[in-house]
Order: sequence, then structure tokens, then C-alpha cells
Amino acid sequence: MNGCSGDQNPYPRRGGVVPGLTALDLAKMHGRSLSNAVEVAMQVPKRVVEGPIRAAYEKVSLDYAPEKKRAPHLYPVQVARFGEALTVVALGSETTVDYSIRLKKELSQDSATWVAGYSNDYTGYVPSLRVLKEGGYEAQAGWAEDVEERIVKKVHELVDKTQQ
Repeated sequence: MNGCSGDQNPYPRRGGVVPGLTALDLAKMHGRSLSNAVEVAMQVPKRVVEGPIRAAYEKVSLDYAPEKKRAPHLYPVQVARFGEALTVVALGSETTVDYSIRLKKELSQDSATWVAGYSNDYTGYVPSLRVLKEGGYEAQAGWAEDVEERIVKKVHELVDKTQQ
């Protein structure tokens, strides 16, 4: 399940950054890095996930910046809680890492939280406010500045619904 990785890239990303490294060299290097991370993760003690599964799904209306003159987009947000041990937040489209960092900080007091992107919909990049203000290709769709707040508010509403 892919996380929020719309603005995440390996480094170095392209050949030529490190003299003498080809694209194949970079692919091998990143493959080793990934396999090392998986091996480390496999050493973490396992957590038992038990109890009822509670889930909620709703859409939140997201606006584009006024100059884009585009209709609002109904954006899917889903929360699934597995007992008290794990909360999975599924966000549509290609979300940036700030969503994961923020939601894990806000939701992970009593359970582990995983924030997945690319879920239930794809409309391109959905940047955080930080990425939107920085500009770049992740911000080119022209979302309004309140998209992060609207999405996070909806996540909290659904988490509250799944605690009942």
C-alpha cells in the first residue's frame, strides 16, 4: 500500500549527478537501499492486530484557485480502524508526504497510523500547503490554499465516526 509520496524521489535521481554512474547503476543502488530497509523492517517486533474493523468513507469538496475557473472536485477520504492497534487513512490521488507526517502526529497517540495515497481516485497531485506555496510541478493543478485543511478535517471526522 503506497504511502503519501507525491513529492518523494530517490537521490541521486538521474544519471550525471554522480559522475560515472549510469541509470542502471542508480537502479541497482536504489534497489539495495530498498532491500536493506525491508530487512530492517522485518526485524521490528510484530504487533497483534485484533478487534473489530470499523470503516468510514466520505468525499470532501476541494476547490481550485479562483483563477483556474474549474469546478470543485469531490475528493475521497477513507478511514479503516483495525481494533485499537492500527488506523489506515486512505487519501485519493498523489498526495505529498506532509499529509502522512501530519496525520501520524495527530492520530497516533494510541495506535499505529498508516496514511496511503493513490486510493479510490486519481486526479494528479494534491499538494500540502507547504508544497503548494513552494510551487513546482506538484502544485501546477492550481488547488486552493485550503485543500490540506479540508482533507485533514475530513480525516478527523471519519476517525471520530470509527471510534463509536
